[in-house]
Amino acid sequence: MASRNGKAGKQAVADDEVKQKPERALKAKEVDKFRRILEIRLNQAQVVLAKSLPGTIASDPGDMASQETDLTQLVHDQQCARQEVRRISAALQNMKTGEYGECKACGEQIPRSRLSAEPTTLLCLECKKAQEAEQQKRGVSIGYLRHVVEI
Repeated sequence: MASRNGKAGKQAVADDEVKQKPERALKAKEVDKFRRILEIRLNQAQVVLAKSLPGTIASDPGDMASQETDLTQLVHDQQCARQEVRRISAALQNMKTGEYGECKACGEQIPRSRLSAEPTTLLCLECKKAQEAEQQKRGVSIGYLRHVVEI
């Protein structure tokens, strides 16, 4: 819907120009910023992985139920942390090889806005959408896959 001064139309043109303009490669300073973010996230994931299971089992049924809930949550948190460590490790490896920010499917530069939102991503938005559409066609739950594969 166009506004009185035509800004909506100009914005649509500007958005199209942005989409067509190729992203430039990341500068070393930008890669360092993402490396620091990833290292912080890696440390956080390692803290979760270092948590241990309780050494004693409660005897009261109420306490046992609470302990089971805590245990289930810990196992889930550790599974997520292991997946996060794998994604972070892949991103850090890509930094070492100079491939960080490059889409693994099409080879194009991943937009900085996408890397800022998810620094471990390996795919540009278009390739990620195509991947999700293909997975949906095969009947695979996207929500489940977000925990299993890269976002």
